[in-house]
This record gives sequence, structure tokens and C-alpha cells, in this order.
Amino acid sequence: MLMPRHAAVAPATFRLAPLITGLAAASGMLWSLVGQAAPAVLHSEPEAGEAAELLEVVVTASRTATTLGETPAPITRLDEKVIADSKPRLISDVLDRVPGVHMTDLGNEQHSMSIRQPITTSAVYQYLEDNVPIRPIGVFNHNALNEINLAGTGDIEVMRGASSSLYGSNAIGGAVNFLTRAPSLTPEASVGYRMSNKGYDRVDVGASTTKGDVGVRVAYYRSQVRDGWRDYSDGHKDSFSARLDYFLSSASWLKTVLSYTDMYTDMTGSLGESDFRNNPKKSYNRFTTRTDTALRLSTSFETDWGADRSSRVTAYVRDNSHGQIPSYQLGSCAPVPPALTCTTNGRVNENAYNSGGFDAQWQQGLPWLAGRLVGGVAYDYTTNDYDEDSTSVVRDANLNYVSYTVAGKRRKYQVGIQNPSVYAQLELKPLARTTVVAGLRHDQIRYDFDNLLVPSAMTGAPDEKRSFSKTSPRLGVAYSIDPGQEVFANWSMGFVPPEVSQLYASLQTPNLTEATFRNADLGYRKRWPGRGHVEVTLYQLDGEDEIVFYTVQNSPLIRENRNAGATRHQGVELGASWRVTDQVSTYLSASAARHRYTRFRPGASAAENFDGNTIPGAPRSIALAGIDWTPVEGVTLTPEVQHIGSYWMNEANTVRYDGHTLVNLRARWELKKLELFSVLSNLTDRRYAETASSTFKSGVYAPDTQNAYTPGNPRTLTVGVRVGF
Repeated sequence: MLMPRHAAVAPATFRLAPLITGLAAASGMLWSLVGQAAPAVLHSEPEAGEAAELLEVVVTASRTATTLGETPAPITRLDEKVIADSKPRLISDVLDRVPGVHMTDLGNEQHSMSIRQPITTSAVYQYLEDNVPIRPIGVFNHNALNEINLAGTGDIEVMRGASSSLYGSNAIGGAVNFLTRAPSLTPEASVGYRMSNKGYDRVDVGASTTKGDVGVRVAYYRSQVRDGWRDYSDGHKDSFSARLDYFLSSASWLKTVLSYTDMYTDMTGSLGESDFRNNPKKSYNRFTTRTDTALRLSTSFETDWGADRSSRVTAYVRDNSHGQIPSYQLGSCAPVPPALTCTTNGRVNENAYNSGGFDAQWQQGLPWLAGRLVGGVAYDYTTNDYDEDSTSVVRDANLNYVSYTVAGKRRKYQVGIQNPSVYAQLELKPLARTTVVAGLRHDQIRYDFDNLLVPSAMTGAPDEKRSFSKTSPRLGVAYSIDPGQEVFANWSMGFVPPEVSQLYASLQTPNLTEATFRNADLGYRKRWPGRGHVEVTLYQLDGEDEIVFYTVQNSPLIRENRNAGATRHQGVELGASWRVTDQVSTYLSASAARHRYTRFRPGASAAENFDGNTIPGAPRSIALAGIDWTPVEGVTLTPEVQHIGSYWMNEANTVRYDGHTLVNLRARWELKKLELFSVLSNLTDRRYAETASSTFKSGVYAPDTQNAYTPGNPRTLTVGVRVGF
């Protein structure tokens, strides 16, 4: 977001409103008002003679518009142009441009993430859309970003490090905020199509306009994979989003956002050592699947009360259902001749929830030290229903999982989840060029567990109520050396309560406590308007009682969640861009980090003393660099190199993945409203893994059964066309 230097920073905002009935009624009313009201002031322009310099503004670091130079936090904004020029098939094609961020591709928009953490599926990230959490507390899923329609996104802001003082639990590695794209002032529409040589194709349509005081934008895409490069890897997704803005006056407006996703995918699963090296197209599975449907609806009422006061009230609802026959929960077995098959175990489950909540926020300018106070209250209530059956799975002589039958009910429960919270952030300027930010948030999390089966060792624990409570502070200082250049320091805390699945999806309810993290940043930023920027951040993130998924036994597979003791995450993050000439510009994001256990002894055996060991799945280095070259007007070529460093695959630090380096090439040709583009990914056809892990501890090393790799995509060519109207 850019704003004129002399324009007032848009005030903070608030959130409240009726729940589903009121939201639906408000949306219908807004649609009926299109064209009926007199035009309102949609945005302000600098007056003639005002300075033309623009200031970069972010909203995620304080929940309201704040200039980047006054933000004592490591935050990166990816604007609409970066998203459009990247021609992303996956969100990772954009997010990986943020320093220290690596998002994996697990097939058909399934993913995991690494931001100041190892590559993980744990609940250590907060994903938001217009400051509203995509998922409620206690029901995190590492695939949550498949619920985002990137075609309807304007900017993406990534704040790295613990930020629970603003966004509550899970905001540990970072908070990723997708800011929906505002309606256009004049009518516009577009249609696009792309396809690859590996069975992927996608159709995009979008439209937007503003009439009178009402603006609307809609975006839809359908993607599918048929006969993909891996066996048993089909999938499809329909994603729709709409935003409706109604300007009641120049000082108040309503914004309604609707998102809907319907996704199906085969779950190919991981491969053992030999198959990964020699036959990465293979899938052991023939029936494992995932289905996701997700609906979100929110309405915000925002008012500027004058005298540097403003409010925002947002109400929202979510209705999600996720069913799967998970490949990662299949037991192992091998037929013993003369038998041609063997039987093992698996699971099939459905995890559904509906939730609603509100966030009410107030911003108030203070008469001393150029101060500002942002505060609010929030409440989220979720009903989470979980139903799981045990299955009897048949595996053939080629070690393929070929069929299953339901063997009996394993879990059926409902959990009521409440999350009331209150937060405040004070911003002061005690000295010239100096901004001090102090924040505090208090969260309560209450679980009301109802076992819908007769409690037993096989069906789970008796009914119970459990609660967690945490106060999360933050203190930061930013000093402006000169306009566009500053140093900053930040200290913050974050926490992660046990997830519902961590507490109630096992045979016994583990005695877990919340994980607590302390984060420290020291950073430097410099921006040259129209030319480029550089940012460098040093960080240390210390975790206590971090929850890990521990393998108790490999065959039959027995895993459980445990508080790991203590962990330390240290690193340096670098981001830079530079326009060399009018035809050539470059960009770079890079990080070097170490993630280790400072105290972790999960078992009684001396072989399970992992104190000082590196946490598995933690690359020592991550980098992405590219060049945008425009040899002739309308034509842009972008060669890009991505590097993922080596990392340990097991807690004992005895099995290593060597890392990889990939080369990609993008090209696009723009001619008025017509755009042709192509993406050639993994140009050198490198064999690599998106994720690599091992259950090996000691004794006999059996890589084909103990190691697991998710193979990365081979060389793939995607071509597309987009027509605007």
C-alpha cells in the first residue's frame, strides 16, 4: 500500500456486526444499493504542488495503517504487481520471495511451511485474510492456505517472528495476512487460461466495477490435474471470492468479503529411499484422498470519527468440512511368500467445524508525544465435530496399498472452543525520529470435549473441560536515520496451546501444556524510491514446551505428541531489490538459520537424549534470486534460482538431505489487453524432495522403510493467455 507523504495515515479500524443472518442481510442490502446513492469520496489524491514522494504503508504490524519507517518489526509487503507478474500457480510462487520463507508443494495445493521454524505442519503460523484468522484456534491445518483465492488478493503482508500481542495464539514463526483486492473505479474484466505438459490446466475469470457509492469485485478459478506426472495424483479445485464495498460517506464504509473453496485431491504420499531415487513417479496408494470445502463470510463497518479517532467492527462466520483417507496414517506390512498380500491398518476421518466471532477495534490519537493507542476486544466460538473409523488395509507384493474396508469406529467427538481476548498497542514518539511501540494481549482458550462414544481405551477419554490462558507482551523501537532508512529492535512473546487433534485424537489424552516463545529482532531497512530497497534482520526465537510429533515405535507405527522441552531458532534474513536500468531489475531473498533443541529427552533411553541436536527438517540456508529483463517493450523475461540448503532428517542427526538448487524461467508478452505467458520450472530437471524425514534412531538402518520423501516436480512447462476487457 502506498500513500502520499502529506496525506493522513488511514485510521485504525474496528469490528462487530450481526452474525450469519445479519451478514447475509447486509450483503443483500448492499447489492440492492448499487447505483442508488450519490458518489462518495473513494480515495484522496495529493493537491497540486504537494510532494510527490510516496510512503510505503503496512497494516499487519499494528492492525491499522502505519508507515513502514515507523514499524519496529520485520515485515514484508508483496504488492498486486508482484503477484500478477509472478503468474503463480501456487501461493508458494509468491511467498518464497519473502526473506526466510519457504513454502513446500505437497501436491494439488497441499503444503507445509517454514518461517523461522523447520519445515513443519505444526500450528506455529497465523494465516489471515483482512486481519481475520482463516481458521479458528485449536483447529489449525497446515493446508489452510488452499482456502485462499490468490486471484482476489491485492497485497500480501508477512510479519516474521512472534506476534501474539496482536493476533493471539499460533503467530510464532510469523503472521501471513492476505489483503483482498479493492474494487476498481471503472469497469474491468478478464479471462485467462493456462495448461502444462504435466496434466495441469486452469481457467480464471474476474470482474470489477464501482457505481455510485458501491464497488464490487469477483474472482473465480477452476484448476485440475488429470494424468499428472505422478501416479494417482489427480485433483481439482473451485475457488470463488467476492468483495463488496459500500461508502456510507467520506468517513464511513462497509466491506463484505465472501470466500468459498471446494477441493478434491488424491493423496500420493511419500516414497522410500530407493523409489525416490529411481522411480519418483510411483505412488504406493490407490485410495487415499482429501476433500476440503470452506466458506467464510465477513462484514466490517469502519468509521473515521475525526480528531484522529476511528473504529472498525468486524463480524465473521466460517463453515468448513475436511474429509480424508490419509496416506500418512497407513501402517506398514510386507507379504510373506507364498502370500501375495498382507493386511495392515489405516484410518478414514472427517473433521468439520462452524464458527463465528467478532473483533471490535478502536484507534485514538493521544495529545502527548505524538501518541496513538490501538485497542480492541475479540471473541471466537467454534463447534468442532470429528468422526474417525479404523480401516483394514490390503497391501500387495509390490508394496502398493490397493484397498481398504472399515474395521470399526475409532473416534466420534465434539469440542466447543471459546477464545475471548483483549488487546492494546501504544505508539509514542518520545524523541525526534524515534517511534516506541508497546503491546499487550490476553487470551483465554476453553475446550469443552464431549466424547459421543462410550469412553474406553479404544474410543478415547471421558468428557472433560480444559482451559489455557496467556498474556503476550511486545516492545519495539524504530529510529529513522533519514527518510527511507531506519534501524529497529523488537522483543515479543507468543504462545501455542495444544490443538484439539493433539489432545483428543490419540488413545489417551496427553498432558500437554501451551508452548511459549520469546522473540528478539534487530533490523535495518533502506529504501531508494523508484530504484530499490534492502532489509537485514537478525533474530533469535526461544521456545519452551514446544509440542512435537514423536515416533514412539516405527512398526507398527505409534506416534504421540509431547512437549519437547526447549528449542532455539537463530538466523539472519536478507531481502533486496534493485532497478539496474529501465530494462533490468533484480530481487533477492535469503536467510541462514540454525534450529536446535536446547533440551529434549523424550524417552528413557540414553539414545534419546537430543539436547543440542538440530531439529529435523531445518535447512541451514534458503535463497531465491531473479532478474526481470525487458529487452523490448511489452516483453519480460525472468530467470530465477531457488536454493534450499541441507538439513537433518531425524532427531539423532544421523540421516541428512543434501538440499537442492532449482532454476526457473518465466516469460510474458503484453500487448494492450492481451497477455501471453509461460513458466518453465525446474529447468535442469533436478531430482529433489519437497520434504524429507526419517524415523531412524539407532540399530539397523533401513532407508527404504525408515526414510520418507515427497518428490518435487520434474521439468514442467506451463503456457497461458489472459485477456482483459
